Amino acid sequence: MLEPALGMIEFKSIAKGILATDAIAKKAPIKILSTNPVCPGKYLIIFAGEVADVEESMNAGLIAGGDMVIND
Repeated sequence: MLEPALGMIEFKSIAKGILATDAIAKKAPIKILSTNPVCPGKYLIIFAGEVADVEESMNAGLIAGGDMVIND
């Protein structure tokens, strides 16, 4: 099944990235495509799903990440 929307958030804290991954997964029915450290101290989450679901999960991830969000 092709997903119509893709979301990505980068964090400058691995711990906040893991916390945000949990919030993203629990907010809406999306598919986590990748969630892992990309270099020392940074964390990347990539997820896909329906447009509204990705938007809801993106907002939940940004709130959970707080000031540790580098890029969305």
